[in-house]
Amino acid sequence: EQAITTALTTKQVAVDAAIAAYRIAIDKMAAERRTALQAAVDSLTTTVKSAEDKAKEDCSARVPDATIRTAFARAIKIARQKLILDRKAVEKGRSALTAATATERSALKKADRDFRSAVEAARKAVQAVFGDTVRKEKGSKNATSTDDRNR
Repeated sequence: EQAITTALTTKQVAVDAAIAAYRIAIDKMAAERRTALQAAVDSLTTTVKSAEDKAKEDCSARVPDATIRTAFARAIKIARQKLILDRKAVEKGRSALTAATATERSALKKADRDFRSAVEAARKAVQAVFGDTVRKEKGSKNATSTDDRNR
């Protein structure tokens, strides 16, 4: 009973630790992802604002409309491409999620294997102590009932 209780407690501690580590890793990845995405959006906003300001300056300086339009469109296109690249870079961070998931799974499987081993060892210990006694008692009952039948 003591061995099973200890094995169960050990398994629960290992499972709790694995889950806590996984949650910490997930929270960290989520925070990093939010920060990276916010930085990408801030960069886009700054670039667009800068392009707008440049277009207004060019209008005030009487630069031809076609030139202003082309420069503004090019700046916006570059800003969008940069946002797309930044988002793709953030999505590449998913490999860390896969690694965290694999680590948690292996920790949970190890805890389960250790628990099963401990239970099996306890079962064998009980069987070693009581197994012969139980067999003898069963044998004597069978012998008694066989003797009773012979009478």
